[in-house]
Amino acid sequence: MPLKVLIIEDEKSVYELLVLFLEKKGCSVVGAGTAVSGIMLAQKEKPAVILIDAHLPDSEGLDVLRRIRSFDKEAKVFLYSGLYNQDLEEEAVSAGASGFIDKASSIESIINVIVSAIGQ
Repeated sequence: MPLKVLIIEDEKSVYELLVLFLEKKGCSVVGAGTAVSGIMLAQKEKPAVILIDAHLPDSEGLDVLRRIRSFDKEAKVFLYSGLYNQDLEEEAVSAGASGFIDKASSIESIINVIVSAIGQ
């Protein structure tokens, strides 16, 4: 069974690029463009990996992370942002993130972080 990944990202081009690369790795990908729909999908789909944009139109990624961690302690959850901030990274990890990813990294680097975290 393919690994299920949830991407919570409001930028369609970023979402589509991540989907393309993750599907090449054999993952099944679902996506949401808002925090509310992302939290609902996390509850319904129970993905193994969740990527959360740090800045969504209806919420901050840290708040989404905390909400997801309140009902899912098992998923590997990554917060990512185009504006790297060490304080944000530390706050994300202390809130239960498996890691923080800099969106400015190459897409291959982002995918490698995810794949190595799940051991595939």
